[in-house]
Amino acid sequence: MLINKIISNIKINKIIGNQNLDLDIEQLSTHSKNVSPTTLFFAHKGVLNDGRKYLKDVIDAGVGAIIADDDNFDFSPFENANIPIILVTDAKKAKAELAEKFYLSNNPNLLLIGVTGTNGKTSTCWIISKALSAIGKPIGYVGTIGMRYQSVQDGKEIFFDNNTTSPDVLDLYKFIGTAETENIHGFAIETSSHSLDQKRLGDINWDVAVFTNLTQDHLDYHKTLENYAEAKAKLFKEELKNSTKENKLAVINVNDAVGRDLLAWCKQNLPNIKTISYSQNPKQPADCSVKDYKFFQDKTEMTLDLFGKEINFNSKLVGDYNVENVLASATVLAGLGYNEDEIAKGLSSVPPVPGRLERIEHDKISIFIDYAHTPDALFRVQDSLRKLTDSKLITVFGCGGDRDRTKRPKMAFEVEKLSDFAIVTSDNPRTENPTEIVNEILDGFTGPVNDKFEYIAVV
Repeated sequence: MLINKIISNIKINKIIGNQNLDLDIEQLSTHSKNVSPTTLFFAHKGVLNDGRKYLKDVIDAGVGAIIADDDNFDFSPFENANIPIILVTDAKKAKAELAEKFYLSNNPNLLLIGVTGTNGKTSTCWIISKALSAIGKPIGYVGTIGMRYQSVQDGKEIFFDNNTTSPDVLDLYKFIGTAETENIHGFAIETSSHSLDQKRLGDINWDVAVFTNLTQDHLDYHKTLENYAEAKAKLFKEELKNSTKENKLAVINVNDAVGRDLLAWCKQNLPNIKTISYSQNPKQPADCSVKDYKFFQDKTEMTLDLFGKEINFNSKLVGDYNVENVLASATVLAGLGYNEDEIAKGLSSVPPVPGRLERIEHDKISIFIDYAHTPDALFRVQDSLRKLTDSKLITVFGCGGDRDRTKRPKMAFEVEKLSDFAIVTSDNPRTENPTEIVNEILDGFTGPVNDKFEYIAVV
């Protein structure tokens, strides 16, 4: 695609260097070591870095053209560059707009489902994607456990690793753009508070927005729970509101105080968007709810009420919080118009989510792996497993470095409530001292809450 066609709809402040815009562009990039003569490179300010520091590097490497932020930077050394350097007010916003145009111009009708919340994003996106794929509407997944979809051509899973919950907009749109050749109907996408606050995903034309819950996390970035909640709400108050799609859905967990407030806001301010509530709590009325469920170590028997219609099926997922995630997914499918038989077929076929109460086969003990990294999530995991066993519950956990330190003792406090024995260990310390992280966790243990509880620390 010619660069003058790519940038035709963005406001340009100035072009320095070579003024020729007839160059054919084959790649968009923000990585200074991944450029070629057919690459359009975006040099914008980030939270920790500034891409404009690499202008000389990418020019020397033979980049085709550059779009850069036009403020507080000395561009004089590049006035006579042999490539066009296009200066704009907001290069990050331009990157999102151009990525959508470059990669998605042939796929305007993809079904795009965004899921936000503290806990349950990964599982809910996974369940939705697998359930819809099982009933003949292949949907891809984007989030913490990578970007993936099942090829319609040969049934193989196409997988790309991802370092963050929400990938860079270039990686996201490039991946989504593959849907055209693979007959993929859409994607279920995790939307983190960071990505929403930083507009990392650009202005996606969402069809569905889902809110799962809000508990303490990421206060190192957001500072207060109120700021954190408002960042999550942007998926509805800004992105879903501004989406140009028809028949948009807002799906919200009202067994959560923030969810109830968000539901009220949506009903008052988004009258043209269908708003649907769900709740696992029988005391909290909702459009979709759980009537009954029974746990086993390898499945959960479930009965849901979806808009007054009963649906029965067995899920391969276990745990209370997975009941809520399955309910959220069922609510989305019902909101999209699928009938009870289709929903039951789809949900019963969903395999366990990698790393989310994932059972590891062992002939003597039951072992489950879970990604729980907040106090609430850790409590939910233990509470679910406690219901599956009369034997000892041993919990191995840690806390990541360079993240919200205030939750570390709270994690220990939650473990102490339900476990018989705990092992506190290192969990991706990043730049912090692992021993100091563990010591901050240990401060949360109050002493034996029963005669059995013990813990040790291993670094």
